[in-house]
Amino acid sequence: MRIRFTDLAIGKLANPKDGKERYWDELTPSFGLSVTKYAKSFIIFYGQPRRSKTIGKYPSISLADARKEAKRLLANQSTRKRSMTLSEAREAYLDECRERIRPATIRQYARCLGYLNTNPDIREIKRADLAPYLSIPHTTITWKTFFNWCIRNDLVDRNPIIGERIPKNTPRSRVLTSRELKAIWNY
Repeated sequence: MRIRFTDLAIGKLANPKDGKERYWDELTPSFGLSVTKYAKSFIIFYGQPRRSKTIGKYPSISLADARKEAKRLLANQSTRKRSMTLSEAREAYLDECRERIRPATIRQYARCLGYLNTNPDIREIKRADLAPYLSIPHTTITWKTFFNWCIRNDLVDRNPIIGERIPKNTPRSRVLTSRELKAIWNY
């Protein structure tokens, strides 16, 4: 739906009970507002394969600042720099995930992506760099998803762990007995 963005008009937009709704500005092309149950975020569509980018959440970023950033991004037609460090890419990925994923999942992603302590250029990461961390199923899935996001955002040309099998969880060798659980509970 197209509306003329003003602070008053944005403030009046109701948050949907579930899903998300998108509204587009009448004045600035490709500039819109994504409204979810929890937040209102300024977005922009750009580039030849139409990609979206979140500019920021309303009211943390003002309408005037968001519109100015949208115009700048549209003028450049490139919202991502080609060379990005791992920590910059990780933060950009987590920022984008925060709009659509629960906070507990974001913490899990941040933990899994934080295992690699070095901060190389994202294009220089090899399978050997990640090999020590790929024995954990959730970590392997998180890295695969992260690199697929990097490909979609033109940060890397290929996923270094493509074809990596997701390891099976090993069953526990022992579980706590009722007596041990009771001792822990009463501690």
